Amino acid sequence: MRAMLNWIVMCTCFSVISVFGQNSNTVIVQMNPNDISQFLELKNKEILFADPIAENWGIFKVNLDLSKIEKSGDLTLIQWLKNKLPYSHIQLDHKVQKRVSANDPLYSSQPYLEQIQAHLVWDHTKGGVNRYGDTLVVAIIDDGLDTTHVDFQNNYWRNNAEVPWNGLDDDGNGYVDDYWGWNAGDNHGQVFNSVSILDGHGTCVAGVVGADGNNSEGVASVNWHIKVLPVNCFPEDFNDVESGVIRSMKYVFDMKKLYIESKGQMGANIVAVNMSVGIDNAFPSESPIWCDLYDSLGSIGIIGVSAVTNRNIDVEQFGDIPTLCPSPFLVTVNLCDINDQFSSSGYSSSSVDISAPGNGLYTTMPTSFSTNFPYKKESGTSFAAPQVASSIALVESIVCEKYLELKHDDVDSALSLMLSWLRKGVKTSSDLTDKTAWGGRLDAYFFFDEMRKWCEFNDTSFILGRIDKKRYEGFKIYPNPVECGNDIFIELGNYSKEVKVALFDGLGRVVDASSEFLDNNLIAIKFDFDSGIYFVSIEVDGQIMPLQKIISK
Repeated sequence: MRAMLNWIVMCTCFSVISVFGQNSNTVIVQMNPNDISQFLELKNKEILFADPIAENWGIFKVNLDLSKIEKSGDLTLIQWLKNKLPYSHIQLDHKVQKRVSANDPLYSSQPYLEQIQAHLVWDHTKGGVNRYGDTLVVAIIDDGLDTTHVDFQNNYWRNNAEVPWNGLDDDGNGYVDDYWGWNAGDNHGQVFNSVSILDGHGTCVAGVVGADGNNSEGVASVNWHIKVLPVNCFPEDFNDVESGVIRSMKYVFDMKKLYIESKGQMGANIVAVNMSVGIDNAFPSESPIWCDLYDSLGSIGIIGVSAVTNRNIDVEQFGDIPTLCPSPFLVTVNLCDINDQFSSSGYSSSSVDISAPGNGLYTTMPTSFSTNFPYKKESGTSFAAPQVASSIALVESIVCEKYLELKHDDVDSALSLMLSWLRKGVKTSSDLTDKTAWGGRLDAYFFFDEMRKWCEFNDTSFILGRIDKKRYEGFKIYPNPVECGNDIFIELGNYSKEVKVALFDGLGRVVDASSEFLDNNLIAIKFDFDSGIYFVSIEVDGQIMPLQKIISK
């Protein structure tokens, strides 16, 4: 048995360019319920299709079969409808933007978050876990972190395989009592000590990476729900500090490797490590172990992010570690102001990758400084770099499965791809052209959008946002990609009730395609279209599944 399936236009998330000089061919019409005869006449002639929004109020979403409309001059779609229908109101079905903004009291004093457009990424993800449900972690190698601070209570990483303060290595990872992280400076589990409260540097850096967002407390961060793992590299006697850095990097490596080997049962899924520490006037030949460890971290999927010196110098000439370390898995960050102008800090057109704003940033500080208001303003590259580290983890939280598969199979290529999105997504500035290799400052949304474009082209299952996959696992679309002139098939699983289907081109315009509903809940569509990207919308039992991408080749 074959039954023809009518194409009914569903609401899409695209902003489209269509006929009549308007931005949409979908409108909302409200009529007096007693005056809908002409409306029904057009509907019966299949000139228009309508979905009720509030039928008892006479409100419908209307889409036209443009091939059946006789257009006249520059007449707009709304004007055409007004000439044909009795109406109370006719308007476009506008795209609606989310107005995501944090309710943290100091958010209005954090203009850098909107400067790097983090708020636009929050429309799609707030961070925390990836598409597999794996918890994401940013390690911070610094002087520790105040584990009592209210703005981290949901975002502290905890080693749940370890029993705190029992003097045992419960998880057998070689580190005793590393419940909160690790003090690599003095080789014990106390990450917050006398060094940590000298200026509270590590706690301030952590506030930029992962202070809990939208929790009605203090500040927001770039990544609202990331887990922060502190690694204290400073011994209390301040001797042999570089050895503390090396031990810190080794701890980060060990925890990620353990996570991989245990298949997520132990260790930490660290995706980036931030270091807002360094050595002035130093070159890679003087710190080869430190530099080489970035390659080691990269080999297991960790991107290093480092703050450039705050001295206004050419680092190529005067030296700076780790800025000059040659690893492809290291991103180095200097400073710009709120107007994307270079701000006094180390610079180089080859060894400093990117800028980020870092002047007068409100962030967290140890509660011992002020129990009533543990926040303060900070400036410097130390607070620019963590924006980059946190943005990497934010993008990782929504990146497509095709990328995650690549990261599992070929980690070098995956990290190179992630960094290419970061590089392509910079907000260019003429003032930063000679001061950075990438010619601009961090833009979290542009970075996110580069990822989105790659994933939409390379992963047919990719959609933005979170869905319950099991709800749609009965649907299959094949073959995909498809060659022009061939059929594609939509397999509906066990669904047997009315199904509505629509096909759109890459601009979101409805595409007219012949289709047949076959036996065994199978829809056949004649796909006779040019190469490019298309989208299918399917509604079953009133439930709309996410748009499915089809690639025509």
